[in-house]
Amino acid sequence: MREIVLPMDGVVTMQSDMVLSFSDANEDPSCPGEDVEFIRSNAKDWFDPDNWKDSESAPLLETERVPCSYDDVVFPRDSRYYVQLDMDTSVTSMIFAGQSYSTDEFKTFLSSVDGRRQFTFGSLGRAPSVTIRGCLDITGCPCGNDGQIKNRICQNTQCYEPICKSAIIPVDGCCQMCGCALTMLYDKDKFNLEQFKNTINGNYGNKDSYREVKMSTSKTSEDKIQFVATDDHDGQRLVNCALLCRKTLWKIWQDMGSPM
Repeated sequence: MREIVLPMDGVVTMQSDMVLSFSDANEDPSCPGEDVEFIRSNAKDWFDPDNWKDSESAPLLETERVPCSYDDVVFPRDSRYYVQLDMDTSVTSMIFAGQSYSTDEFKTFLSSVDGRRQFTFGSLGRAPSVTIRGCLDITGCPCGNDGQIKNRICQNTQCYEPICKSAIIPVDGCCQMCGCALTMLYDKDKFNLEQFKNTINGNYGNKDSYREVKMSTSKTSEDKIQFVATDDHDGQRLVNCALLCRKTLWKIWQDMGSPM
């Protein structure tokens, strides 16, 4: 190529082994050359579940595949991003390009020149508030992706027709699924969500008979505890799922001193 023309605040990010060559010579007489304008690709929506990768197993609920109030968010260093973030949200921690941010620090970054290169705020017209705080409640905290945020997430989610006759939509979910969902009230003085999850994983997570069963436990926007289970066969083993729900509840009831 002969030249690159960038805006005053333009940036070109290249891999360490990438080489750009410039020359005034026309090496191919059959190619007269012309100006080519780069059309910027669309920003990736923060509220699209497919734009996030969970460090552990992927949550079953679509709203929980987008960062929740109890999640740590990491944008790895040595990369450039272009993210559409046009609604206020909450997370536990924010690490962007190796730097950890507080609520005010990240809002300042979003308003900076570098922040505006990598985030767009759409019709919001301002840098959104990303509240950074942890969950200090041992009974667990709701994800927080409800209301308008849930509507946005569901709009970005492609649902598939389930093969079972009696599909369900768990609380805070977007799509029908084949499996079982158990929603429970809890004792706010006794219940411990992490202990609840550990009991489930300890009793069922490593057993061969449940190896293909996917499980998820969380506090819903309705302030209840929800246990969801499905399997790798589109819920064809619903009997196993239903038995798992019943056995799990009874086991936790015994081990945790009737916290429900």
